[in-house]
Amino acid sequence: MSNKVLKIGVIGGQGPIASAIFVESIYHRYVQSSIDLSISIPPKVYLISDPLNKPGGQILTVDQCNTLLLTALKENIRYLELLSPDFIVICCLSAHALLPQLSIENRRSILSLVDILIQEMIIRKKSYVLFSASTERQLKILERHEKWDMIANQISFVSKKEQAEIDHVICDVKNGMLHQAVYARFEPILMHYPHHEIILGCSELHVIHRKLMQDSSSQTQFAIFDPFLKVIETILQPLFIHKNGLEDVA
Repeated sequence: MSNKVLKIGVIGGQGPIASAIFVESIYHRYVQSSIDLSISIPPKVYLISDPLNKPGGQILTVDQCNTLLLTALKENIRYLELLSPDFIVICCLSAHALLPQLSIENRRSILSLVDILIQEMIIRKKSYVLFSASTERQLKILERHEKWDMIANQISFVSKKEQAEIDHVICDVKNGMLHQAVYARFEPILMHYPHHEIILGCSELHVIHRKLMQDSSSQTQFAIFDPFLKVIETILQPLFIHKNGLEDVA
């Protein structure tokens, strides 16, 4: 096993609680693996949480993404690059719409949630529905991807009424409302899509998913694809090697 320390840079989204929980998810997956923790070197995770002082857990507008968020993204990438990370993960799907505006050098360490999501859809060939913040829908992040034509027939989008409910749940999580009432309000939206796998395209929804994963009935009731968990698997894969050289696929 290599003694090299895996270094992961994380740029938080507009919800600092969700950003911190994403980092917790990285370490949770690490300690849950069958790695021999007595000899393994845990990854170093550098989190920059920069919520841009948005009041009341509000969701950024498209204009704010193209101005405030872009400026902050460039600055935060520069900070992290000084630490020579192996990967940089951005806990904000909206920010991925800005990646084409970055220099090649700024993009080189970024592990794109969108790339991983779309590649997984291509491989699995299932029917999906996207749950995300309304800004991410307005930015048409998936539709602008170079491989959109390969997944266009696989994906559906929620109604305006459902989108408003999802935005409400996201704002509640941003504001630290992690109680049962928020989870209870989210589950009926999931029930509208019994024949789809539900993509959770927001770090606040990853927080909700963590709660659902603790509920055995929810685990069997809903088909969920959490790209935040998939990116964690991707970045930790170099560490998931047993002493006998076999990959840990737990």
